Amino acid sequence: MWLNPTRPKSQPLLALSYWNAAMLYPPLPWELRDQIFSHLRAVDQSMCSLVSRDWRYIAQRHLLRGVLVRHYSPQWALHSFIEFLEHTFDTQSGIAGCVQRVTITGGNISFQLNRTPRRAAMSIEELSRMLAMLPSLRSLRIDNVELECNVMVPMLSPPRNLIILNIKQSKLNIPTSYSPSALSLLFTLFSSIRRVTLDSVLDSSYDAGLLDDDTAHSRLVPQCHTPTTLCIRDLTILDSTSTTLGRLCDYLRHASHIEVTDSLILLSDASNAKEVIEAFGRSVTRLELHGYSDDFIENRNWTSHCKALCQLTVVARFDFEEFAAMHSLISQSPNTLSSVILHWLFDVDEEAEYPRSSIQHLVGQNWDDLDSHLAHRPKLTQLELRFESFIPGILDLGLQDALKSIPEKMPRLREKNAISFVLIT
Repeated sequence: MWLNPTRPKSQPLLALSYWNAAMLYPPLPWELRDQIFSHLRAVDQSMCSLVSRDWRYIAQRHLLRGVLVRHYSPQWALHSFIEFLEHTFDTQSGIAGCVQRVTITGGNISFQLNRTPRRAAMSIEELSRMLAMLPSLRSLRIDNVELECNVMVPMLSPPRNLIILNIKQSKLNIPTSYSPSALSLLFTLFSSIRRVTLDSVLDSSYDAGLLDDDTAHSRLVPQCHTPTTLCIRDLTILDSTSTTLGRLCDYLRHASHIEVTDSLILLSDASNAKEVIEAFGRSVTRLELHGYSDDFIENRNWTSHCKALCQLTVVARFDFEEFAAMHSLISQSPNTLSSVILHWLFDVDEEAEYPRSSIQHLVGQNWDDLDSHLAHRPKLTQLELRFESFIPGILDLGLQDALKSIPEKMPRLREKNAISFVLIT
């Protein structure tokens, strides 16, 4: 390899090799280099940062796009990440602007003898400080963290690009009278948010003391600082234990001025799902319900609250006995309905006669009435029958043929070419 006689002895050969290559080949355009680095693994990007100052800058931009904050560790807690951001603001402007995704995790909940398990605590004020320094943040995930709030501390300006919020297995550790205000402050931090997922946010062991102040709602509205409606495109609630979900929806709707405009996905019991749909279902165009037979039997008019509904998806089990309840969910839907997806799941390893009897019961239902109802809907263009089994080989050819015979019981939709059959095994 040719050596530069004027090279200082301290200059690394790796950097010298890159300098020689740059002399022979002009540097690639910035857009092309950025695309190449986006296909590299994190370890490869770290190695590329050793080549040159230019490559190190590109590698840093890609490595910082996704940040994991281990809030349970003193070395990697949120305050350490905030100190890093404050330092980069003073020394390297633009580095903080590379961060697009942040996950804050409290780690696994530690159970100790005779002690109540606690999650790692994080204040909403700290969260606000972090958000104010991340102008390009698009996705925030809070996992297994206690959210604390001091309503007297002013909130900082949030990033305008944040569109995804995912809160999982976390709870609010706040005085009861401030709980609704904390919820409002948490959600009104995000002025551009579009997708929200709430997964077991309200732990059932803490429900009794979380939202039990009847006068809190009257004090809630003046403390909010978002007078305009916050339109969320997609809301997913994966919670089957909370008994206060309906009141939580009221707080979010009236105090935080939240409105769901596109998609609503619910995995909940009957009473909770009904309350959520009543609170947020008016403007949604897509509704997806996950549950068991008991969840649908008593409340068959949920979909009547969805005035703009276009797509209805019902995910049930093979032991779903109340076929009329599913029919009612469809019949109560508005005339805007254009697509229906009926998705049956089978994931219980039972004796062979169990799936056989369940499928025979399902095939024997009155599909003709459903066919007649859907065929007379002016805007309906698709009915998809989807059957999925998580146990290999549990559905033999005889059971598969029985399921495939269901579309033959719906001649009107077949004539309109509006029915499809999907079997996933």
